[in-house]
Amino acid sequence: MTPQSVQSHVVTRATRAVLAELVVAGLAMVLLVDGLSQAYQELLGTPFIYDVETYLRAARGMTIFFDTAEREPWHPFWLRLGLAWFGDVERAARLVTVAQTLLAGMALYGFCRAHLGVLTAVTTLWLFAGNHTVHYYGVSGLRDPVYAAQLLLFFWFMFLPVGVPRAARTDVWAAVWGAVLYLTRVYGLLQVACAAVWLLFQARAWRSPSRRDVLRRVGVVLTALLVTVALDRILRGTNHVGNDVIYWWAREKLNADPTPDMPRMTMLQYIMDGRTVWDVVERVVRNHGLFLRAYLPSFGHGWTLASPTLLVVGAALAVWKRREFVPVAVVLALAPAVFVLNVNMVPTAFGVDKRLVLQAYLLALPLMPWSLWTLCELALGVLSRRSPALAPVHAWLVRWQRPGGPGRTSDVDEGTPSSL
Repeated sequence: MTPQSVQSHVVTRATRAVLAELVVAGLAMVLLVDGLSQAYQELLGTPFIYDVETYLRAARGMTIFFDTAEREPWHPFWLRLGLAWFGDVERAARLVTVAQTLLAGMALYGFCRAHLGVLTAVTTLWLFAGNHTVHYYGVSGLRDPVYAAQLLLFFWFMFLPVGVPRAARTDVWAAVWGAVLYLTRVYGLLQVACAAVWLLFQARAWRSPSRRDVLRRVGVVLTALLVTVALDRILRGTNHVGNDVIYWWAREKLNADPTPDMPRMTMLQYIMDGRTVWDVVERVVRNHGLFLRAYLPSFGHGWTLASPTLLVVGAALAVWKRREFVPVAVVLALAPAVFVLNVNMVPTAFGVDKRLVLQAYLLALPLMPWSLWTLCELALGVLSRRSPALAPVHAWLVRWQRPGGPGRTSDVDEGTPSSL
């Protein structure tokens, strides 16, 4: 076989692999569109959740991008475009959220493919596309789908390898999505800053040969974030800060909604109100367990033990496989809501609305199929030594589990932050 024919054979095989991947992923997106369409038809004409009305008011009142009063501007900007395009308020709000949910699906696929491999990406996308909770919030008019999408996009680029070709472009995209994340929820400030700190720690930037590349990414991301925060505070003011903190205090202390005469408070005041530092730590740890026991299985619609078990196994394997940034991303996604997970938003129901942990669910979801595929890979690796006939199956699984796709070298070889 000539070198030209060998190259042609490799190209043909790669093309077939890409086409197969596109078909399977495309079918998952069709399933997602179908689920969203059914939810749209069922919910059309029903009242919005109260928060949607506040976003719509902010959208109608926009004169410049930051002119959204107490609401962060990114979601009202989407709604403003939707109102201009569709005219009808309900259709605009619900269809804008449909578009944002489709973006979240693509971001989820991209994040998984880049960091956990194609098999995990395809499996995760199918699980996402068939989830009824995703369908419900995907036509709700709320900002939670776009918030989840922005968080996935930010983590996707933030944790890509440094010190490789096109890394400078990756730095810019990480900075852009980090800034947009803050403009979607102010708590994005915490998540972006903590992700930057984690990247420095994970990369051991104080003694790494790629120290300059790591510091450049962190510097670009934090600079973009600080500029965005400054513009937001100058043009939109600071009245939005702490608006919802008194709500959580009233729900927890009084089991009632706040009244207009209640004083404003900061998040730190709420967290430390009548509590010691140890009380706060204990509650945060306990609420992480609550997420595993109660919230996570509720997305699985009956998989009470499977979801938390697979997540824990996946997190352990991620640490072992030097993908520890994935469980860290889950923790960061949950961080803004973790302190209030034990607060009852409605007196007749337990806990908070699941939309507040939707982004954490989407970051946790990939670890579940990835843990199964990784265990299969390890088992086949052992069995193929005893039965050589299984070696091609094992090689195929390893190739399709490779981050970035079957045609890429491992990102550990390329120099991920965790391997520097």
